[in-house]
Amino acid sequence: MEIFRRSWGVISDPSRFFSKIKKEKGLKKAFTYFFVLSLFGTVMSFAANEMLLDYVYGPLMNAYGFSAPQQEVSQQIVGTWYAIMFFSGLLISFLMAGLIHLWIMLFGGKEEYEKTYQIYAYSKTPSFLFGWIPFFSVLAEAYHVVLLIAGTHKIQGIERNRAIWMFAVPYLIYIAVSIIFLMQFMNSDAMSVFLTNSTI
Repeated sequence: MEIFRRSWGVISDPSRFFSKIKKEKGLKKAFTYFFVLSLFGTVMSFAANEMLLDYVYGPLMNAYGFSAPQQEVSQQIVGTWYAIMFFSGLLISFLMAGLIHLWIMLFGGKEEYEKTYQIYAYSKTPSFLFGWIPFFSVLAEAYHVVLLIAGTHKIQGIERNRAIWMFAVPYLIYIAVSIIFLMQFMNSDAMSVFLTNSTI
């Protein structure tokens, strides 16, 4: 199947892959690819979440005196949430590609928006294929940035070192800020309120 061949190509040899799709026209192929892989990632994330709740989070919460949510209620709520996230993600992909396109243009990008959308859609491959696996999501997102760099260099004609600075630095800043906010939340009163409300 073409989608599987493309996913393997972008992961195993991104430089060659992005060189090949320079001639690809329009958004149809890229959006179809994004749709299918996003659906796969959403379904697998939902399944992984249910397994973790049943076999890890639930028993741990019960062991420490917290009440685990009822399974049927949890499945309905989480399922609805994942459905919303899936469809909103499809729409947001166009916005994200637009923001990335503006960023690329600031650094001398040479191609139109459709090429940036292709870069974004294909660069999300590791996030969709492996992001649902616990502890692999960070690595998947990091490789997503690597693919953004490769695609920008090959398709938009931006020098490699400049492309690295364009995406690696903002990503590292994002990681640092996320860690700071997480540490502040863990030490805040909000965390205490959350744990108190979870008690039986």
